[in-house]
Amino acid sequence: MPKKPPGPLQTAVSARLTVVQEELGKSDAAMGTMLGCGRTTWGNWVHQENMPEENAVIRLCDKTGLTMEWLYRGITTTMPVHLLVRLELRLAGINPDTATPEQREKVLARAVGLNPAQIIPLPPPGPKRPPPVGGDVAENSDDDCPKVVGIPRRTRKAG
Repeated sequence: MPKKPPGPLQTAVSARLTVVQEELGKSDAAMGTMLGCGRTTWGNWVHQENMPEENAVIRLCDKTGLTMEWLYRGITTTMPVHLLVRLELRLAGINPDTATPEQREKVLARAVGLNPAQIIPLPPPGPKRPPPVGGDVAENSDDDCPKVVGIPRRTRKAG
């Protein structure tokens, strides 16, 4: 009996597994070891011979930060953004290490369901804003947000 061709789900999962493997820089044997299956089993998943086993997919998600929603359905809302951008760039055939900011923006927009033409680029950083009226700005070493000092707090009247 001739082998049934892979369906769209199996093709999509295989493509996503392939870019995950590329991103991790691991061989088939290393991926199989990491997931508790053999090299051949991993290869069968990547080459659309079989769908991956659920336990192995859970291990893959736990070890890498992937989500099953992205792996199986392409849903990106729960993926860590840095990982999503790198993997979606790879799916688009772009090396994430050499991607331009414009390529990153377009891929991310597509991944979250926006038309890339709808992206409005952020303006370049401008001069610092003047201090708020009514107080001086004290620099805060813990973060980049200035703290306003010198404005008295409201107090409740006793009685």
